[in-house]
Amino acid sequence: MRRCAAAWIVAARVVAAADLPSLPVPLAPFVALEHINLNSGAAWMRPFVDTFYFEVLRCARDPRAGDVNARTNAARLEQGAPPQANLTWANVGLSQFHLIYGDALDEALGQPSAQRLRGEIVLSWPEDKIAGLRKRVEKWGATVTGDARRIAFAGPHGNRFVVEAGAAP
Repeated sequence: MRRCAAAWIVAARVVAAADLPSLPVPLAPFVALEHINLNSGAAWMRPFVDTFYFEVLRCARDPRAGDVNARTNAARLEQGAPPQANLTWANVGLSQFHLIYGDALDEALGQPSAQRLRGEIVLSWPEDKIAGLRKRVEKWGATVTGDARRIAFAGPHGNRFVVEAGAAP
């Protein structure tokens, strides 16, 4: 199993659009996020989403997600809410991406099934591993900008990622 235990999510920098409300919260108090929920489409697109998180970023697949999805759908059934098709957790160090797909609630609420965050997902990465990550991202098909200490690229559904060199916390 591949692991990316040396990386972690530093923060999601929220950049407010003029037509969307935002809270005036400075980034300074944020050190790390435990997880980020991302609706990842109506169906799981293995070459697109799965490859990005598990081969490009080399996140570890968390086997507990299936049980959580089953409990979520049982609770939704009791509430008369539509189910979600599946849930995958991609572990990056001590943080996770919760990747939900096939959520019938999206359609019921009239919202898109693929979510794009208003901001950047910033990952701290060992400096000597950034060049290898850059090659994997480019092979996946994204345009990468930056240098040996900081790169930026768009991931699935246009979510913006920034990877910065950093030491483990």
